[in-house]
Amino acid sequence: MDSLTHPGAVRWRRAEHVAEVSTAANRVAVLPLDADVHVPYLLTGTAAAIWSETQRAATAEQIVTALAPQYEVPADEIREHVGSFLRQLEACHLVIATTESG
Repeated sequence: MDSLTHPGAVRWRRAEHVAEVSTAANRVAVLPLDADVHVPYLLTGTAAAIWSETQRAATAEQIVTALAPQYEVPADEIREHVGSFLRQLEACHLVIATTESG
């Protein structure tokens, strides 16, 4: 289910104009600089882990595959939550969804 085996899959990457400050392990403050409203967000725990995975322009499935063993949960249990959180990050102008045709 990832873009390596399914061309055109959505890849999530960080938006270009986002300021980021890591304050501790699994804790990061982010601020979208190109949005109409500049609201900082503090991401902790799994939110920070998902954010970390967007550094490499990953599919939701790649993020799920990376996080499931880290948090010792089945991938099926977190797949929907990861996708939902990525859409929330997009709505906050923190990440961009891109597709690449194969």
